Amino acid sequence: MNVKLSALSIALGLAYASSALATPVNPGAYYEIEEVAINKTGDFEQANFGPYAVAISPNGTLAAGLTTRSSIEAIDYGLHFTYERECYYSNEICEVIYQGSNSAAQSSYENAIRKWRLDQTKAADNYYSSQFIPFTLGADLNPNRTNVFDNANTNSTDQVVTDISDSGETVGYGSATYSTGTPFSRDFTRHAFYKSATGEVCQLKPTTDLTRGGFSAAYNISEVTFANGETRKLVFGHASVNRPNDENIYLDRCFASTTDDDRNRYNELTYCPGFNTQPWVWDVTNGCDTGSLEGSAMVANPTEQWLDNRGGEKGMIYSAAGFSSDKQGVVVGFSSQRMNNSERGDRARAVYMTPNENGEYLANPVELTQVEMGVDDPNDNLRHTWATDINNNGLIIGNRVFELVKGRNRPTEFFIFDKAAQTAILPLADKNIRTKKERVEGTNSNKPGANSQASAINDSGLVVGWADAPGEVQPVESGNPRRQSAFVYDVSTQDAWYLNDLVCTKDAQGVVKLPYYRFEKAKDISDDGTILATGYRYDNKDDFINMVNAHPVLLKLTRNLSAGDINSQPSCYDSKEAEVIDKPFTRSGGNAFWLLLLGLPLLVLRKFTK
Repeated sequence: MNVKLSALSIALGLAYASSALATPVNPGAYYEIEEVAINKTGDFEQANFGPYAVAISPNGTLAAGLTTRSSIEAIDYGLHFTYERECYYSNEICEVIYQGSNSAAQSSYENAIRKWRLDQTKAADNYYSSQFIPFTLGADLNPNRTNVFDNANTNSTDQVVTDISDSGETVGYGSATYSTGTPFSRDFTRHAFYKSATGEVCQLKPTTDLTRGGFSAAYNISEVTFANGETRKLVFGHASVNRPNDENIYLDRCFASTTDDDRNRYNELTYCPGFNTQPWVWDVTNGCDTGSLEGSAMVANPTEQWLDNRGGEKGMIYSAAGFSSDKQGVVVGFSSQRMNNSERGDRARAVYMTPNENGEYLANPVELTQVEMGVDDPNDNLRHTWATDINNNGLIIGNRVFELVKGRNRPTEFFIFDKAAQTAILPLADKNIRTKKERVEGTNSNKPGANSQASAINDSGLVVGWADAPGEVQPVESGNPRRQSAFVYDVSTQDAWYLNDLVCTKDAQGVVKLPYYRFEKAKDISDDGTILATGYRYDNKDDFINMVNAHPVLLKLTRNLSAGDINSQPSCYDSKEAEVIDKPFTRSGGNAFWLLLLGLPLLVLRKFTK
């Protein structure tokens, strides 16, 4: 279906579909593109938005993605630090993010965060319809909807796949189905899951606080070998250990709020998930004969000790999680630091956790304080830091987001931390990525307050993520978000490239061809360098220039080894469509704000998060 995207519908990530392609659309390019789009039929009839890239298997053959019913991107209400801050854009844009479009002709019509929250908090009286619709992809790139906790196909659960193995095992989280009679109820709001390659589902439960079923989520599955030589297959995530103030007030406000229209707190979403959480590990080495596993905490004193001791300050949401592991079982993620004793008083800080020789996680997490470099009083001026991935060479990547206004922005900057050397670098702090044209012209890339976010790293030291697109330099504080563009960064060369500069081809006559794609967010990268990204396809030059008739797509970019060195690739600005390199960006000035909302930074973590 061809759909003209108005500026407003672009802002809300409107998704329709075409068909999946199984062959590259640009053979011979440095990165060859394969495309996946979701048809709004059958299992995906309610898939109004997306598809969003989530994860790719280590060998690059399998992948996972997500669609949603409302315009909420990929909000994970279990990760409090990703949504707790008030919107700081202009009032008009903040209202669109919260409320949705005011045009009844669009899927986003009054169908954004507020609609989702009202559905969620009024579910006892009005039967809930699934909001998150996950899928997996095989080598043929055919999307298959994933179902773990809804065998009866009630479509009343929310499920998300967060990671996928080479054999097709998946992990993630989901809610229980709702009962069929009023008041509608469910056994739990979220539990982690492990699904084997043959389809058996194992519920990965919390063990410490089981109020209303407790809370858990899985973000990574890894095969690890400990110092004693034992190899185990482990799932990492987090689980509930207690509740703020040891009572149900936050839990009630999260899932049964009586607030109808509170934009600043997203109708009390800021009280979610209602539990305090700690990093958790589940051992699935021997499968799951009973259909469920309980796992164990990954810290020494899980009910009281985060980066700060809970002590008498119990009104804050204390949270922590493990997002990724290397082959030795070193796990990266975040833990909470206390700023004040309120529902917005927590500050996430990047950490890693190391097992002992027997594979037990008994020590406190190690905080990556080195990534706070260059910031005066980081407790006040850095809102959050978190680690998203680690490779098998001890390189940890993550992000830090500012509370301080810098360059009329509250920027996010990605970091690389060397675990062995205990040092960190900030490759794109206060500078933009240079396009191929800017490299040739020798343009300076310095830009205070520039955004960059890293999502994944492979063992070759290739980092993927997203950053401010070319020309996106307008004020963000009380203004307009900057459009984002996917990038790849090479640790060995310390150089970053936009993916859009690495997909052009040149024929025997020297004619450069530019495929009509905009790569928005690179979410994961495999061992061989295959990238999974979210973006848009356009059918022709005019659509590409004007950002209309866009097809939201999930994109698989495979490295073409015969294409040569990255610095010797065809210059896209030499194509007949050269004006598309500059024209959209010179047109998207401070007043053309709707065109800047191709990627709102509501959630920036790997696998939902990645």
